Amino acid sequence: MTSGRHFLQIPGPTNVPERVLRAMDRPIPDHRGPEMPSLVAEIRAGLRSVFKSEQGEPVVFPGSGTGAWEASLVNTLSPGDRVLSFENGHFARLYAEAARQLGMQVDDVKLRWGDAVTQSDVEANLKPEHRAVLIVHNETSRSHDGCWRGAAWHRPHRTRPAAPCRCRQFAWVDGFPDG
Repeated sequence: MTSGRHFLQIPGPTNVPERVLRAMDRPIPDHRGPEMPSLVAEIRAGLRSVFKSEQGEPVVFPGSGTGAWEASLVNTLSPGDRVLSFENGHFARLYAEAARQLGMQVDDVKLRWGDAVTQSDVEANLKPEHRAVLIVHNETSRSHDGCWRGAAWHRPHRTRPAAPCRCRQFAWVDGFPDG
């Protein structure tokens, strides 16, 4: 028998405020309905603000983090491409493994699990032959205090970065940056 309200426990427990629960107690908009284009436009504009990116286009991926990893890899890279990966936890290790399974050459940088990947980590290890950088900023398999959160990949010659790096593309996959 339970008493009180159930708690969302990923990575948790996370208390969901009453106002959020009330907002969720409405019919889900039809993803092909007339209100969806304006809703998506509002969300994307808000994400540009969160990521401090006036030129970059945020991608909203309606799926799991592992689905987003695979989508980020197969839609931007090819088998044989070389990528740089920072192993700072279980999910970071799995992201790199997904790249290997898809035929990418992965250069791993092992960090202490739970530590954040810093700009200096990227700058010290990034080479011209790297087509992407795989980072899990919010390693929810392990708690940590870090300077960045969210998973990211980037590839040269596409859009302006949302954070300092030597590449021109930076897209968040799972999480959001510190403001």
